[in-house]
Amino acid sequence: SVGPPLWVDAGHLAGVAVVAALRAGTAAELVVPAREGAVALPTLGLARLPGTPLLGFQPVHARVREGELRLLPTGRGTGATALNLRPLTAPQSALWWPAHRLPVRPGRPEVTLDDIDPYRDLDRPIPPRRLTPRELATWQRLFTEAVALLGPASGSGPGSPGTGPGTLRPEEIRRIVPWPGRLRHGPVAGLSASTADAFGSMVVAGPPDGAAFAETMVHEFQHSKLGALLHLFALLDDDREEKHYAPWRPDPRHLPGLLHGAYAFVGVAGFWRDRIGDRAADPLDLAPF
Repeated sequence: SVGPPLWVDAGHLAGVAVVAALRAGTAAELVVPAREGAVALPTLGLARLPGTPLLGFQPVHARVREGELRLLPTGRGTGATALNLRPLTAPQSALWWPAHRLPVRPGRPEVTLDDIDPYRDLDRPIPPRRLTPRELATWQRLFTEAVALLGPASGSGPGSPGTGPGTLRPEEIRRIVPWPGRLRHGPVAGLSASTADAFGSMVVAGPPDGAAFAETMVHEFQHSKLGALLHLFALLDDDREEKHYAPWRPDPRHLPGLLHGAYAFVGVAGFWRDRIGDRAADPLDLAPF
Protein backbone atom coordinates (compact mmCIF):
# COMPACT_ATOMS: atom_id res chain seq x y z
CA SER A 1 0.00 0.00 0.00
CA VAL A 2 1.02 3.61 -0.53
CA GLY A 3 1.75 5.75 2.49
CA PRO A 4 2.36 5.03 6.17
CA PRO A 5 0.41 2.52 8.29
CA LEU A 6 -3.00 3.59 9.52
CA TRP A 7 -1.79 3.90 13.12
CA VAL A 8 0.77 6.48 11.98
CA ASP A 9 -1.80 8.58 10.12
CA ALA A 10 -4.27 8.36 13.00
CA GLY A 11 -1.48 9.02 15.48
CA HIS A 12 -0.97 12.47 14.00
CA LEU A 13 -4.16 13.44 15.85
CA ALA A 14 -2.40 12.47 19.07
CA GLY A 15 0.30 14.96 18.11
CA VAL A 16 -2.40 17.63 17.80
CA ALA A 17 -3.61 16.70 21.29
CA VAL A 18 -0.06 16.98 22.66
CA VAL A 19 0.23 20.48 21.20
CA ALA A 20 -3.14 21.44 22.70
CA ALA A 21 -1.97 20.26 26.13
CA LEU A 22 1.28 22.21 25.80
CA ARG A 23 -0.51 25.41 24.80
CA ALA A 24 -3.16 25.03 27.50
CA GLY A 25 -0.69 24.13 30.24
CA THR A 26 -2.50 20.90 31.07
CA ALA A 27 -1.18 17.39 31.65
CA ALA A 28 -1.43 14.64 29.06
CA GLU A 29 0.00 11.24 28.19
CA LEU A 30 -0.37 9.85 24.68
CA VAL A 31 1.38 7.68 22.13
CA VAL A 32 2.56 9.56 19.05
CA PRO A 33 4.30 8.26 15.92
CA ALA A 34 7.92 8.94 15.06
CA ARG A 35 8.76 9.07 11.36
CA GLU A 36 12.37 8.29 10.58
CA GLY A 37 13.35 9.30 14.09
CA ALA A 38 11.31 12.51 14.29
CA VAL A 39 8.04 13.42 16.03
CA ALA A 40 5.97 16.14 14.40
CA LEU A 41 4.16 18.57 16.70
CA PRO A 42 1.73 20.45 14.44
CA THR A 43 2.19 24.26 14.52
CA LEU A 44 5.12 23.94 16.96
CA GLY A 45 7.95 22.04 15.32
CA LEU A 46 9.76 18.76 14.90
CA ALA A 47 11.49 16.82 17.69
CA ARG A 48 14.32 14.52 16.61
CA LEU A 49 14.92 11.61 18.97
CA PRO A 50 18.55 10.78 19.72
CA GLY A 51 19.52 7.21 18.95
CA THR A 52 16.33 6.34 17.07
CA PRO A 53 16.76 4.52 13.74
CA LEU A 54 16.38 6.84 10.77
CA LEU A 55 14.06 4.52 8.82
CA GLY A 56 10.53 3.38 9.49
CA PHE A 57 7.95 4.29 12.10
CA GLN A 58 8.11 3.90 15.87
CA PRO A 59 5.54 4.52 18.63
CA VAL A 60 6.70 7.11 21.14
CA HIS A 61 5.26 7.80 24.58
CA ALA A 62 4.61 11.53 25.02
CA ARG A 63 4.14 13.02 28.46
CA VAL A 64 3.20 16.67 29.03
CA ARG A 65 3.57 18.36 32.41
CA GLU A 66 3.47 22.15 32.95
CA GLY A 67 4.70 22.98 29.47
CA GLU A 68 7.46 20.36 29.43
CA LEU A 69 7.37 17.47 26.98
CA ARG A 70 9.08 14.14 27.51
CA LEU A 71 9.34 11.78 24.54
CA LEU A 72 10.33 8.16 25.14
CA PRO A 73 10.37 5.54 22.35
CA THR A 74 8.47 2.42 23.37
CA GLY A 75 10.03 -0.03 20.92
CA ARG A 76 12.68 -2.44 22.11
CA GLY A 77 16.17 -2.64 20.74
CA THR A 78 16.18 0.82 19.17
CA GLY A 79 18.97 2.27 21.27
CA ALA A 80 16.87 5.40 21.60
CA THR A 81 16.98 7.71 24.57
CA ALA A 82 14.36 10.01 26.03
CA LEU A 83 14.11 13.64 24.96
CA ASN A 84 12.96 16.41 27.30
CA LEU A 85 12.17 19.89 26.01
CA ARG A 86 9.84 22.86 26.30
CA PRO A 87 8.54 23.25 22.73
CA LEU A 88 6.87 26.61 23.33
CA THR A 89 10.17 28.32 24.17
CA ALA A 90 13.02 26.00 23.12
CA PRO A 91 15.47 27.48 20.58
CA GLN A 92 16.46 25.61 17.45
CA SER A 93 18.96 22.81 17.92
CA ALA A 94 19.96 19.52 16.36
CA LEU A 95 17.11 17.83 18.26
CA TRP A 96 14.44 20.54 17.96
CA TRP A 97 13.33 22.34 14.80
CA PRO A 98 10.78 24.99 15.75
CA ALA A 99 8.24 26.10 13.17
CA HIS A 100 9.18 29.26 11.30
CA ARG A 101 7.02 32.31 12.03
CA LEU A 102 6.20 35.19 9.71
CA PRO A 103 5.24 38.28 11.73
CA VAL A 104 2.42 40.40 10.32
CA ARG A 105 2.10 43.39 12.62
CA PRO A 106 2.88 43.94 16.31
CA GLY A 107 0.27 42.29 18.48
CA ARG A 108 -1.25 40.32 15.60
CA PRO A 109 -1.13 36.54 15.05
CA GLU A 110 1.87 35.25 13.16
CA VAL A 111 1.72 33.08 10.05
CA THR A 112 3.46 29.71 10.11
CA LEU A 113 5.97 29.04 7.33
CA ASP A 114 5.85 25.26 7.37
CA ASP A 115 8.71 23.13 6.05
CA ILE A 116 8.44 20.20 8.48
CA ASP A 117 4.90 18.89 8.98
CA PRO A 118 4.44 15.55 7.16
CA TYR A 119 0.92 16.55 6.04
CA ARG A 120 1.79 19.99 4.69
CA ASP A 121 1.50 18.85 1.06
CA LEU A 122 -1.81 18.26 -0.73
CA ASP A 123 -1.02 14.68 -1.69
CA ARG A 124 0.72 12.06 0.41
CA PRO A 125 2.85 12.60 3.55
CA ILE A 126 6.30 13.98 2.80
CA PRO A 127 9.53 14.25 4.82
CA PRO A 128 10.73 17.52 6.34
CA ARG A 129 12.75 19.78 4.09
CA ARG A 130 14.28 22.52 6.24
CA LEU A 131 14.75 25.87 4.54
CA THR A 132 18.30 27.15 4.40
CA PRO A 133 19.01 30.45 6.19
CA ARG A 134 19.12 32.23 2.83
CA GLU A 135 15.82 30.71 1.70
CA LEU A 136 14.19 31.61 5.01
CA ALA A 137 15.43 35.20 4.77
CA THR A 138 14.02 35.45 1.24
CA TRP A 139 10.59 34.22 2.34
CA GLN A 140 10.60 36.64 5.28
CA ARG A 141 11.54 39.58 3.04
CA LEU A 142 8.90 38.76 0.43
CA PHE A 143 6.23 38.27 3.08
CA THR A 144 7.07 41.65 4.63
CA GLU A 145 6.76 43.28 1.20
CA ALA A 146 3.44 41.52 0.59
CA VAL A 147 2.04 42.57 3.96
CA ALA A 148 2.97 46.18 3.24
CA LEU A 149 1.03 46.00 -0.03
CA LEU A 150 -1.98 44.32 1.51
CA GLY A 151 -2.16 46.74 4.42
CA PRO A 152 -3.35 50.09 3.08
CA ALA A 153 -4.73 49.42 -0.38
CA SER A 154 -8.33 48.30 -0.80
CA GLY A 155 -11.68 49.67 -1.84
CA SER A 156 -11.93 52.31 -4.54
CA GLY A 157 -8.32 53.33 -4.96
CA PRO A 158 -4.74 53.22 -3.72
CA GLY A 159 -4.42 53.74 0.01
CA SER A 160 -8.16 53.82 0.69
CA PRO A 161 -9.75 51.51 3.27
CA GLY A 162 -12.41 49.08 2.16
CA THR A 163 -13.64 45.52 2.02
CA GLY A 164 -13.54 44.77 -1.68
CA PRO A 165 -12.87 41.33 -3.19
CA GLY A 166 -9.14 42.00 -3.45
CA THR A 167 -8.61 42.76 0.23
CA LEU A 168 -7.02 40.44 2.75
CA ARG A 169 -5.82 40.66 6.32
CA PRO A 170 -2.64 38.56 6.21
CA GLU A 171 -3.02 37.43 9.82
CA GLU A 172 -6.08 35.42 8.72
CA ILE A 173 -3.72 33.07 6.87
CA ARG A 174 -2.80 30.18 9.11
CA ARG A 175 0.04 28.55 7.19
CA ILE A 176 2.18 29.00 4.09
CA VAL A 177 4.00 25.95 2.76
CA PRO A 178 6.93 26.44 0.38
CA TRP A 179 6.25 24.28 -2.68
CA PRO A 180 7.87 21.00 -1.56
CA GLY A 181 9.09 19.56 -4.84
CA ARG A 182 9.47 19.86 -8.57
CA LEU A 183 7.09 19.14 -11.39
CA ARG A 184 7.88 16.42 -13.88
CA HIS A 185 7.14 18.75 -16.79
CA GLY A 186 8.18 22.38 -16.39
CA PRO A 187 9.06 24.73 -13.52
CA VAL A 188 6.95 25.38 -10.42
CA ALA A 189 7.43 29.17 -10.55
CA GLY A 190 4.14 30.97 -10.09
CA LEU A 191 2.26 27.90 -8.87
CA SER A 192 0.13 27.73 -5.75
CA ALA A 193 -2.55 25.45 -4.37
CA SER A 194 -4.85 24.96 -1.39
CA THR A 195 -7.52 22.61 -0.09
CA ALA A 196 -10.85 23.20 1.59
CA ASP A 197 -9.81 20.71 4.27
CA ALA A 198 -7.14 23.09 5.61
CA PHE A 199 -8.68 26.55 5.97
CA GLY A 200 -6.19 29.37 5.60
CA SER A 201 -3.34 27.10 4.50
CA MET A 202 -1.68 27.33 1.11
CA VAL A 203 1.20 25.76 -0.80
CA VAL A 204 3.18 28.42 -2.66
CA ALA A 205 6.13 28.23 -5.03
CA GLY A 206 8.77 30.85 -4.34
CA PRO A 207 7.33 34.15 -5.64
CA PRO A 208 9.49 36.59 -7.62
CA ASP A 209 8.49 39.66 -5.59
CA GLY A 210 6.20 40.93 -2.86
CA ALA A 211 3.41 41.93 -5.25
CA ALA A 212 3.23 38.44 -6.73
CA PHE A 213 3.22 36.98 -3.22
CA ALA A 214 0.39 39.28 -2.13
CA GLU A 215 -1.64 38.38 -5.22
CA THR A 216 -1.09 34.67 -4.55
CA MET A 217 -2.24 35.00 -0.94
CA VAL A 218 -5.41 36.79 -2.06
CA HIS A 219 -6.00 34.13 -4.72
CA GLU A 220 -5.60 31.15 -2.39
CA PHE A 221 -7.52 32.70 0.49
CA GLN A 222 -10.45 33.16 -1.89
CA HIS A 223 -10.34 29.38 -2.37
CA SER A 224 -10.30 28.89 1.42
CA LYS A 225 -13.35 31.09 1.94
CA LEU A 226 -15.36 29.44 -0.80
CA GLY A 227 -14.26 26.00 0.34
CA ALA A 228 -15.60 26.75 3.82
CA LEU A 229 -18.94 27.85 2.37
CA LEU A 230 -19.18 24.72 0.24
CA HIS A 231 -18.58 22.63 3.36
CA LEU A 232 -21.47 24.38 5.10
CA PHE A 233 -24.00 24.86 2.33
CA ALA A 234 -25.05 23.05 -0.85
CA LEU A 235 -24.46 25.90 -3.27
CA LEU A 236 -24.42 23.75 -6.40
CA ASP A 237 -26.34 20.89 -7.94
CA ASP A 238 -23.17 19.14 -9.00
CA ASP A 239 -22.93 15.86 -10.88
CA ARG A 240 -19.08 16.05 -10.83
CA GLU A 241 -19.00 15.77 -14.61
CA GLU A 242 -16.09 17.67 -16.13
CA LYS A 243 -17.75 19.42 -19.04
CA HIS A 244 -17.45 23.15 -18.31
CA TYR A 245 -14.71 25.25 -19.91
CA ALA A 246 -13.14 28.32 -18.35
CA PRO A 247 -10.92 30.93 -20.07
CA TRP A 248 -8.02 30.26 -17.69
CA ARG A 249 -7.66 26.51 -18.34
CA PRO A 250 -7.64 24.37 -21.49
CA ASP A 251 -9.27 21.35 -19.83
CA PRO A 252 -12.95 20.97 -18.87
CA ARG A 253 -13.91 21.39 -15.23
CA HIS A 254 -16.71 20.26 -12.96
CA LEU A 255 -18.97 22.92 -11.47
CA PRO A 256 -17.10 23.38 -8.15
CA GLY A 257 -13.85 23.85 -10.05
CA LEU A 258 -15.44 26.41 -12.33
CA LEU A 259 -16.93 28.32 -9.39
CA HIS A 260 -13.64 28.18 -7.47
CA GLY A 261 -11.75 29.60 -10.43
CA ALA A 262 -14.21 32.43 -10.96
CA TYR A 263 -14.28 33.32 -7.26
CA ALA A 264 -10.49 33.24 -6.96
CA PHE A 265 -9.96 35.47 -9.99
CA VAL A 266 -12.56 37.95 -8.75
CA GLY A 267 -10.19 38.43 -5.82
CA VAL A 268 -7.15 38.72 -8.09
CA ALA A 269 -8.92 41.27 -10.30
CA GLY A 270 -9.97 43.23 -7.23
CA PHE A 271 -6.43 43.19 -5.87
CA TRP A 272 -5.01 44.75 -9.03
CA ARG A 273 -7.94 47.10 -9.59
CA ASP A 274 -7.26 48.64 -6.18
CA ARG A 275 -3.67 49.27 -7.23
CA ILE A 276 -4.20 51.00 -10.56
CA GLY A 277 -1.92 54.00 -10.57
CA ASP A 278 -0.06 52.88 -7.45
CA ARG A 279 3.54 52.96 -8.67
CA ALA A 280 4.90 51.55 -5.42
CA ALA A 281 2.79 48.40 -5.77
CA ASP A 282 2.85 48.28 -9.56
CA PRO A 283 5.96 50.02 -10.93
CA LEU A 284 5.46 48.53 -14.41
CA ASP A 285 1.84 49.74 -14.58
CA LEU A 286 0.51 46.25 -15.25
CA ALA A 287 -2.61 46.52 -13.08
CA PRO A 288 -4.93 47.86 -15.84
CA PHE A 289 -4.43 44.68 -17.90
